[in-house]
Amino acid sequence: YLNLISQRLIDIVLLDGKNLNLENIDISQCLNKAINNIIDTYTDITFIKNIEKNIIVKSDEILLHSLFTNILKNAAIACENKINKIIEISLKIDLNDEIYLIIKDNGKGMTEEQLDKVLEPFYTLNKDRNRKTSGMGLGLPLCVKICEVLNGDIKITSKLGEGTIVTIKFKRNG
Repeated sequence: YLNLISQRLIDIVLLDGKNLNLENIDISQCLNKAINNIIDTYTDITFIKNIEKNIIVKSDEILLHSLFTNILKNAAIACENKINKIIEISLKIDLNDEIYLIIKDNGKGMTEEQLDKVLEPFYTLNKDRNRKTSGMGLGLPLCVKICEVLNGDIKITSKLGEGTIVTIKFKRNG
């Protein structure tokens, strides 16, 4: 899996996503796989899922899985010091045939200053630089790039002490 991700990252950097071989992917199944992997790791979190089935998009499954996993892991880490840890995941198609993935956590949230910087490469909320708790600060910038390459858009809102909402919008026909 790490080799596949590494290759896709090289593709993104070198090709800027222009020549990726996109195929029909059931985004619902891909999301559920990512959620199941996270559930196995974070057993103390309640996951509330509202996922429409059989949503097909032109995409790259490895990149989608990486996108979903990054966002879900960030949500799980944000909930670490909470007693009742909840992550809500919604995947739906609106009337304009656009796909919305909304991942909401009840974690620590972010200040406006943190929110302004969180998409910058190498920026981490946890300044101790412990890889287990804060990573390298490349996950969210990678998510932005993946969304860009896959014709999606990512928006993050947050309120300190209340949690964070990540909204990813995809066009159904890529």
